[in-house]
Amino acid sequence: MEKTILIVDDSPTIIEKLLQILKSENFDVLTASNGEEAIQYFCTQSVHIDAVITDVHMPHVDGMELIQIIRTYPDFKNVPILILTSENQSEIKLKAKNLGATGWIQKPFVATKVIEAVKKVLR
Repeated sequence: MEKTILIVDDSPTIIEKLLQILKSENFDVLTASNGEEAIQYFCTQSVHIDAVITDVHMPHVDGMELIQIIRTYPDFKNVPILILTSENQSEIKLKAKNLGATGWIQKPFVATKVIEAVKKVLR
């Protein structure tokens, strides 16, 4: 069974780049342009998500809020969550980790680092 990754980012360019990278590794990919759209996937009983990649800064529901919300759903309590950020501040990474993030991907990113991070959290 192929693994399904949910990408949450308000940048269509970032979504497209990640989509191409993940599809090239045979992942199934779902996308959402903000946290509110992403939450709809977690409310749907028929959707299976193996990992989430979310931007930190988004309108409506940002990445930090999204992490907190995902962790309230029993079926997704342990799903790996990678934050996607251009921030290099350790306090942002620590806050995300304390909220339940599994790791992060630094922007700008390269395909090999994305694949490496995703495969690491899916082990």
